[in-house]
Amino acid sequence: MRKLLALLLTLWLAPAMAQVPMTGAGTGSPAAAYVGPGDLSLGTFKVWYSCATAYTAAFAATLGAVCDVVDSATGLTTCTFHIKATGSVDPTECNATACATACKVTKVYNQVNSGTNDAVQVTLANMPTLTVSALNSLPGMTCSGGTCLLQSSNLSAMNQPFTYVGVYKQNSASANGGAMGDTNGSTWMGTDGANLFALSASTKVTVTAANGSYHAVSGLASGSGNNCAMNIDGSDTASLNCGVVNFGTAGFRINRGGGTQMTGTVMEAGLIGATTTSGDRSSYSTNAHTSYRY
Repeated sequence: MRKLLALLLTLWLAPAMAQVPMTGAGTGSPAAAYVGPGDLSLGTFKVWYSCATAYTAAFAATLGAVCDVVDSATGLTTCTFHIKATGSVDPTECNATACATACKVTKVYNQVNSGTNDAVQVTLANMPTLTVSALNSLPGMTCSGGTCLLQSSNLSAMNQPFTYVGVYKQNSASANGGAMGDTNGSTWMGTDGANLFALSASTKVTVTAANGSYHAVSGLASGSGNNCAMNIDGSDTASLNCGVVNFGTAGFRINRGGGTQMTGTVMEAGLIGATTTSGDRSSYSTNAHTSYRY
């Protein structure tokens, strides 16, 4: 009789037990799903690059390659960083190679469409240095002067409006230049000396931000010249006159723009082929700060 009652009690409780949500081990709540910049409603990204994080949750699920690195002494390929389902790379993935001491970035994949418009550098002396723990233990692409850049094949010509986005920092108060831009040098976003971040589509405009710290930056080339905008860490500055030059048939450059070199580190860089609102640009900033936890 007791066994029968126990069986009946088990069968009665089973449906209720099945409805209890499972939680992360030891956390009391499920882990938050990853959200990348491509998951936001910001318009169509033409390209997006990072050695550290994923463009979208869907890309993170592929566990795909994000950047190739080489031994800084020999130029021989030593390792490829892959994204994890959590949306970031494992910075120790390449520890067994020369990257434990010194590596250069020879290729960063265009996560919007890997295999198309990947940004590369085949000359060892011109490759960015891989900073293994650049921002909260995630790797970044660092240039210290000279000619230092990664460059994609030509994108289709694109009229304004378009929007540059990126996370980067300026390491030198005296150095200025593009963190990203087109290979024609006509449009770019980066820095302009001490504590100034810049956007140009033939006319350079600047907004104040501190050297030596990472910032989430977006710059709108609006199509009407005096309606350009820059957003730094969620603070939007509008009604800027950055010029009306379009993004021509040209490649996309990282760590260099406008024919000048930024001395600093780029964590991510991308190009949206559309206008963005101040809310869009602030959403990008929030997403970047969440991804890098800073």
